[in-house]
Amino acid sequence: TYMQANYAEEPALLQFVLEANLGLRLSKKNNIWLDIGIMPSHLGFEGPISSDCWTLSRSMAAENSPYFQTGARLGYTSKNEKWNFSVLALNGWQNITRKDNFSLINWGTQLQYKPGSETVINYSTFIGTVFPDSARRMRYFRNLYAIFPLTTKWGLILGTDIGQEQT
Repeated sequence: TYMQANYAEEPALLQFVLEANLGLRLSKKNNIWLDIGIMPSHLGFEGPISSDCWTLSRSMAAENSPYFQTGARLGYTSKNEKWNFSVLALNGWQNITRKDNFSLINWGTQLQYKPGSETVINYSTFIGTVFPDSARRMRYFRNLYAIFPLTTKWGLILGTDIGQEQT
């Protein structure tokens, strides 16, 4: 199952937690939030819940990016709710607990524009490592996608991922 495949390295109790986070609004005037916990990934347009995805099966692009991330997200949404910007400090690439011998914090950014009620243009980045300090190799990942609803039954998703990892 999804949980068995993606949470296999987590402690037994955490293998049943899909999401768990706490959000704190930092400003009364502006929509600035600090979220901490297990959150959906800021990379990609597909998630673990099939009914939230446009297709019943996962794309190859979705299988090569994380479905969830653990850490902290500082986010700002504009007053007209068309722009969203986030900076993330993360434990790693799809893991909940901090692994032994991993001293580096991973970082991410997300810039999202919603010109209409369902149209979304998104650019996200990740910089970090999935290797312990003794064998650290940096990973750089960028994700760009746009979702365009064409009719009530048809839509178009255009997306690309570019990833690099040191050898």
